[in-house]
Amino acid sequence: QEPESVAQRLKNERVVFLNERRTKSLQQLEEYYSTGNNSNLVEKYRKDFVCSINSLIIERGMYVDRKCDEGVRRWKDRTKLNDIKNNYQSQIEEQVNKCLQQCWQENKKMNETELEKEFNVMWKKTTSTFKDLRPPAASIMEDMEASLHENMSADTKFLNEQLSKKPLSELTDKNPQVTQDHIEVYKTSYTFKIWSSKPGIKYFERAQ
Repeated sequence: QEPESVAQRLKNERVVFLNERRTKSLQQLEEYYSTGNNSNLVEKYRKDFVCSINSLIIERGMYVDRKCDEGVRRWKDRTKLNDIKNNYQSQIEEQVNKCLQQCWQENKKMNETELEKEFNVMWKKTTSTFKDLRPPAASIMEDMEASLHENMSADTKFLNEQLSKKPLSELTDKNPQVTQDHIEVYKTSYTFKIWSSKPGIKYFERAQ
């Protein structure tokens, strides 16, 4: 199934599920007030309880929708990345084969240094046509504040009050640093591991 259809199905299911939970919670609240067991002491909070239930349902719904959209977005990005990777891999393999074919047709006799030079020229020329896909530098503090607002929608007033007193960047004297522990690292392609190192040169020589 396509991720979009799966995400939409999950969103539809969460509407049904959360509506059921809301109805059940309001029913339990009504039953509590109808028992008469000191319920009169908290009668003035009845509307607050109802508002809290509604707010929680809305917040959970927004969270599920956000996670579904995030999953679809990540899938699309991963698909796009794989397409680019496969395209670059195909280009590299094509140029390597051309270089091998040329050496074979011209019956060139090369030593290790000449082979390496030939390979490096081909590699540099081929990879120079690739686009720089590095993302722009991220503002960690801005991303953290945005994440706080997204995940604390029920406490927006409190959050704004706290951040208005002191920006997030001033709450610590240490600048956040991104490390390998914070990101997922994937091997881009076996081609880059083969052709970008000395073993690639040895393969080139054997293929000749």
